[in-house]
Amino acid sequence: MDKESPAVISAKFLTSAAAINQSPDHDLLEIAITGRSNVGKSSLINALCNIKKLAKTSKTPGKTRLINFFEVRVHNPDFTFCLVDLPGYGYARVSKTEQERWGKTIESFLLKRRNLVAVGQLIDTRHPPTPLDHQMREWLAHSRRPVITVLTKADKVSRLAGENMRRTATIELLSPYDPAPVLFSAVNRQGVSELLEIIAGFVTPTKSD
Repeated sequence: MDKESPAVISAKFLTSAAAINQSPDHDLLEIAITGRSNVGKSSLINALCNIKKLAKTSKTPGKTRLINFFEVRVHNPDFTFCLVDLPGYGYARVSKTEQERWGKTIESFLLKRRNLVAVGQLIDTRHPPTPLDHQMREWLAHSRRPVITVLTKADKVSRLAGENMRRTATIELLSPYDPAPVLFSAVNRQGVSELLEIIAGFVTPTKSD
């Protein structure tokens, strides 16, 4: 009999924080989501949790200016974790001071948050990784956090183009310890089960023999 795919059974918004010292004090392991502004972070969270308006989406880049925390319960296997939506990077239509503040907030969270076990970096499947994407990957390498590369908006390209982008991301961004890039679409839910399985590997305890 085929193994059942993991599925979210409940998800709820916990809180927002403007800085790491405002983050919730809990024991849940955390997976953070980062990416360029308008790459589809909120859409990914809503698709992953199967709740349309759990995270606020907007056609205006730079909508997420706080760190947002969501508690997520999953079945097959059973586990609960915290999904953390970080402010998008690379949004030009804000002041340089604001951009620097966002950058410091993200960097502080990546370096200091004890609950954080992995980071999902979202990249638009339609475009090669940008210099800012590479810079973020360097930050993540410095923080020693495992990285899950998620190629968003996969429904907007052909299957061949998606696979080519997956190879490009693997060559340019991945370390030997990172999982393979996930092609993801919030529209047709491509990659939802695959991403949940990867997350399970980071937040569920390893069974000893």
